[in-house]
Amino acid sequence: MKKSIIAAVILSSLSAGAFAAAPAGITDGEHDVTSATLEWNAKIPTVMPGKWVTITGEAKAPLAAAEMQVNADGSFTSEPVKMEVHYYDSSTNVINEGVIVNAAPVSGETAASALKYSVENLTFASSKGVDLTTLVGEIKEGGKIVTPGAKVDASGADAWKTEWTINNAMGEVMPSVTAGDTITATTVVRADVDFVVTP
Repeated sequence: MKKSIIAAVILSSLSAGAFAAAPAGITDGEHDVTSATLEWNAKIPTVMPGKWVTITGEAKAPLAAAEMQVNADGSFTSEPVKMEVHYYDSSTNVINEGVIVNAAPVSGETAASALKYSVENLTFASSKGVDLTTLVGEIKEGGKIVTPGAKVDASGADAWKTEWTINNAMGEVMPSVTAGDTITATTVVRADVDFVVTP
């Protein structure tokens, strides 16, 4: 008798609280559907350091965006983005001195033997939704045009310090210039460093 009373209490508590009743108004034969979009996002940092080298802004500061001037006719130019390539310790996140190519290291030390820059095509975005997918711009380092995809050898003691600007390519202009729009131009600059150990 004691067991049946306990079982009755458990069953009545389960039916009253554990099983929620269906909402009112559902009739026999009704059908309903629910769905959800699952989304995962990853924001990649502006700078992805390597194991031994990294990119910074001027004087080891964070890399900063520069202003772009868009004219009424759709042509554009920019201020320079100042970029530096530094030695980097990935285990401690310490940014060290600039990567000087062919510096005279002490015997048995490692030094940079080559530094090459490459860029991707410029991409443009408009906050007002203007279609800029076909717009072509020029990327310049130190006033010289850098062809996207090409590797440019950097030489000289200050090759680790660069200034990057953009402007519209010859005959290219933005299709629409709207007051209040924000135009964003983006590219990825890559710095490849080769190392050599001196005998």
